[in-house]
Amino acid sequence: MISLRSFKLPGLPRRPGRDSRFDGRGETSRGAGDSGGFQHIVVEFARNVLGIADADHAETSPDAPRLAITPLSCSLAGQSHPVRMVPGSRAAGIYGTVSSVEPFYCNYGLNPDFRPLLEARGLVVGGLGEDGLVRILELRGHPFFLGTLYVPQARSRPGAPHPLVAALVEASRVQVL
Repeated sequence: MISLRSFKLPGLPRRPGRDSRFDGRGETSRGAGDSGGFQHIVVEFARNVLGIADADHAETSPDAPRLAITPLSCSLAGQSHPVRMVPGSRAAGIYGTVSSVEPFYCNYGLNPDFRPLLEARGLVVGGLGEDGLVRILELRGHPFFLGTLYVPQARSRPGAPHPLVAALVEASRVQVL
């Protein structure tokens, strides 16, 4: 049996705090993963691990006082862009390369002010865009927990799954996540 606990299919708007919960060990009610899932990871981690109770998402709460997810300066929706893997990251090991061109469907991303806070508590950067902004997050110490701002399964084809999709399936086959 394959556990998809560490992967979430896209689709916003989701409501952080109501549609999922994240306890900092990679345990969620629905999982985590790509695009909107990446954004949920950030908000829930900020609330439940960093203790920032009013952390929120600009799409669903634009007037919130502490936005962990903010509008991107340039929308990535419907475009493909390079992602540079951080050396030594789980993503770099899975891809086996230093960069990859990935499909994006989002207008929101990590508020850069939150990056050092997340990393200090174990949610670390695995990949960056050309602009130096975070595109992949990884939960240090978890057997397989990655969040991508892009949608890896959009590049999968029959018989040729995206490297992250293949790695998730393999991790699930080897152990229950």
